Amino acid sequence: MSSEVSAIRQLIEDWRAAVRASDVPRIVSYYAEDIVAFDAILQLQFKGRDAYQKHWQACTEMCKGPMTFDIAELQIHADQQVAFAHYLCHCGGTGPDGKPLNQDNILASPDGLWFDPEGRLWIQTDMSGSQLSSGPFGNNQMLVADPRTGELKRFLTGPLGCEVTGIAATPDFRTLFINIQHPGEGSTADNLLSTWPDGPGRRPRSATVVITREDGRRLL
Repeated sequence: MSSEVSAIRQLIEDWRAAVRASDVPRIVSYYAEDIVAFDAILQLQFKGRDAYQKHWQACTEMCKGPMTFDIAELQIHADQQVAFAHYLCHCGGTGPDGKPLNQDNILASPDGLWFDPEGRLWIQTDMSGSQLSSGPFGNNQMLVADPRTGELKRFLTGPLGCEVTGIAATPDFRTLFINIQHPGEGSTADNLLSTWPDGPGRRPRSATVVITREDGRRLL
């Protein structure tokens, strides 16, 4: 291992320790003044160390309990002129009013993930056919998580045997589009496990669902 790689590895470890301690000034001390960062919540892009420090401060205030911040599969390429590091980061925390999983928010096999423009995380599940409609998880579903409040709630449940996949919204967030894929998985001509979306006597088929409110207001 070269001295450059060793030095970078130590910098990353020191930065990780600062994050786990929620020491915001120390966290941002490792960033350049003109940093451009892309993060998972709020406006997603942050330009400059001062702007990113405010974001870090908001994150630590949302996660006041013990902080999890682990780094895996760290790869560092460096010479005397330039360096690049890549890793997977497992980040999490607990708030003072954290809510346990219950029948409204328990999930398995998250597959599709989408951050909407306001920072909410939409989660679409894709359990294997052997798991569907058995045990605690039921059918595949779509949930939404609000990083500001720490709430995670089920938004919809898909029909039997389906995968919920793909999501898009209109700019005014009054209309949401999602896809229901392969409903009735495992069906045969003599034994239809689902008749979605056309109803009794019809074969199941994939379809796009358009979601609006009856009063025409924003969905969230």
